[in-house]
Amino acid sequence: MTELPGEIAILVQQVTGESGIGPQTRLDGDLLLDSIELAALSRLLQERYGEEADLLRHVASLDIDEIINLSVAGVARFVEEREQR
Repeated sequence: MTELPGEIAILVQQVTGESGIGPQTRLDGDLLLDSIELAALSRLLQERYGEEADLLRHVASLDIDEIINLSVAGVARFVEEREQR
């Protein structure tokens, strides 16, 4: 999984235009991703890693604290778990 967080950080940068994004960067807690940006990131993840990488569906299943703390590394774990299915 060493390369996956870096790949996802690049996708997050594409969506947000922000720089300096790393594995511990939180989508909501640090970047304040809005619903449009989250949907765009979800689409990019699905295009790259398959339809199972539906981040919108995943985020909808989380509680508020989990959403606030969801990091790039957390998204990488989510994608990796979907790829192993």
